Amino acid sequence: MSRARGKTVLPAVALAALLLCPAPALAQEPDWSDDPPPWLLGSWAVNGECESKVSETIHFARGGYRWRKRDGSWGFARGKYSYYAPDSVRVSFKVTRASGDPSQDRYDTVITNEGSRIRKANLAAGSSRYYDRCD
Repeated sequence: MSRARGKTVLPAVALAALLLCPAPALAQEPDWSDDPPPWLLGSWAVNGECESKVSETIHFARGGYRWRKRDGSWGFARGKYSYYAPDSVRVSFKVTRASGDPSQDRYDTVITNEGSRIRKANLAAGSSRYYDRCD
């Protein structure tokens, strides 16, 4: 066998191996849904101040969430939740309509479950906040 011939066999074998071996499965993104995972439903408050009339709270429900600022004003976000399973630790939220916000249909929030506490990260603002479960 000549040296030139050996050099052409190796690339051919490598190519055959690539073609015959299945490609690794790509992780499929979860669908978007109106329903949050069961653990997220309900009320959450900064520093666990659930009873205070001036506490910062957030209330997750089907189709979106609403929040109260310290000054007592309210806001809401209508949108879709995305997560792999009902017990997923990480949930994404995509706004489809927000009060006082002209931008539409953007993915802007990631919520992380830390047991009786959640971390809500606002990707657009580059901020995050911790909330404790109220109910």
